[in-house]
Amino acid sequence: MSSMPSPPRLMVWHIFMKDFRLLWPLGLSAAVCLMLVSIINHRPPPYVEQHAFMQVAMLLTLGAAICMSLLIVLAVQQDALPGANQDWLVRPIRRADLLLAKLLLVVLLVHVPDVALNTVRGLSYGLPMGASLGAAQLSALKLMLVYSLPLMTLAALSRGVTETILTGLALVIGGVFARTLARTFLSTLSQAAHFSFSADETGASWAWELFTHSFLVLLLAAVLLRQYFRRDTAKSRVLLVGGVLLAALTPGFSWQPASAIQQGLAPNPGAGHSVEIAFDAAPGAPPVGADGATLPLDPQRLIHDAEKAEKTAGPSKNVAALVTKFEKDFVTIVLPLRFSGLPGESMLHADRTELRLVGTDDRALYRARGAIIDVQAPVGGGAPVRLRQSFRIPAKVIRQAADQPLRLEIDYALTLLRSHTLPPLAALDGDQVLPEAGHCATHIDDAGNAVDLNCIAVGQIPPCRSVALELSSRAERNAEVFNCELDYEPAALRVSVEPLDDFTSKLPFHDPAAAVSDPVDQAHLAEAQVVIRIYEAQDHFSRHLTIPQFRLRDWQAAAPAVGDKPQSDSQ
Repeated sequence: MSSMPSPPRLMVWHIFMKDFRLLWPLGLSAAVCLMLVSIINHRPPPYVEQHAFMQVAMLLTLGAAICMSLLIVLAVQQDALPGANQDWLVRPIRRADLLLAKLLLVVLLVHVPDVALNTVRGLSYGLPMGASLGAAQLSALKLMLVYSLPLMTLAALSRGVTETILTGLALVIGGVFARTLARTFLSTLSQAAHFSFSADETGASWAWELFTHSFLVLLLAAVLLRQYFRRDTAKSRVLLVGGVLLAALTPGFSWQPASAIQQGLAPNPGAGHSVEIAFDAAPGAPPVGADGATLPLDPQRLIHDAEKAEKTAGPSKNVAALVTKFEKDFVTIVLPLRFSGLPGESMLHADRTELRLVGTDDRALYRARGAIIDVQAPVGGGAPVRLRQSFRIPAKVIRQAADQPLRLEIDYALTLLRSHTLPPLAALDGDQVLPEAGHCATHIDDAGNAVDLNCIAVGQIPPCRSVALELSSRAERNAEVFNCELDYEPAALRVSVEPLDDFTSKLPFHDPAAAVSDPVDQAHLAEAQVVIRIYEAQDHFSRHLTIPQFRLRDWQAAAPAVGDKPQSDSQ
């Protein structure tokens, strides 16, 4: 009597159980390693980062990654796809059942324990159950897409673990090499044209990253499905290699399409319609060089350029010498500007500043990118804000056109950020769950001259925020500590493989070298509180500024100095 083939659902279960009986020790080992890592890395209030046993935690993490990788690869290769000598090919097994069984094993042995452990981690920090579980599930989904799916695809194209490892290394090294070539070519082209074509290192760079990641996920899914349902290993390998090289060699979005995407997704389009930028030179104003002591200059940008040159030149040159050389090769000009129409509780951020010097023949004499600037709206809004923006012009351009009447054109790509304040937290031994910031705690640092704020949250903490010490009984506060990572990615897309996010801020209240003490000092800490302000992008827009009859010599800085802070008109 002939036996009837098993129903499709039972076949999925039979294949799953066959693999489970062979591979469950790897899944258990990975889960135990991750659990030990969670225990070692757990930080009790005030959530100070623990350095003890860090090396042990790193080894356990590596062990968990090896166990999970072997589990995924061996699960696929228990019923290998390349070749024609596997016994499952002659049995009545549908390809869809085989693929579903492998996916089920990976989900249950790799990702379900990960979700459970991460949920418990969130609960251990006093965070809500729903938020902890939701963040753990989203992180597991991203881990599935960026880790499990690539490994399953490589395993489906290989005959053994060794071949899988070698294929993966070849793809990674080849992709990195191709990406480096593409970036080098683009950088060379940008320097030759004095213009940056890419949206990299701006708040809109997430658009290209999302596009690339989505393309790679679709590519991996297509290769995996093709291999399971057609078993055409040669063409599947060509498709994978070609797709990876295409993603690596594509230089990225230029600024224009990235900015257009960003503007189309603005949460509050039109919120910045009232913002205006004007040249603020008073009639008969003296040359800027006469006031050289207060001229603004971005010292961090200067040091960054010098350090970059030092890496190129070698360790024999020091930063100070390179800064001196930089000052000889470039001259700083400073423009007094007036920003008006800023709403209250807002900040204006210049994502991109493009400067053009145009001669009388309407030909561009020089073009360059300007430094990033931030303009804080005055309390209550309405009053204009004045500041001086510096640009560095090559000395040879100054010598060539210092006294020529030029037209200066500046294009600004701007983002208007609105802030809202979270509930205050006690400066001394505060311990409270705050919306958006998570479970936060405060304590005095080891030196005894600053308050350390540590927060742990499920999901991603908003990337733009400021923290300040202020007196609860009086409207006085110390200087804000501002941190903005220039990431305008919509909150729904901010998903990481790590479901917990954290941040730390140090708020000094005592500086013996300062001439004037802060309002909140050691004597007032008992009545002080920590206030966190979250800045969220509302609108992305552009502004154009033209300055006719502009002479470089009139606005040339006499000497580099640290810039004065923006000031608002008192009206």
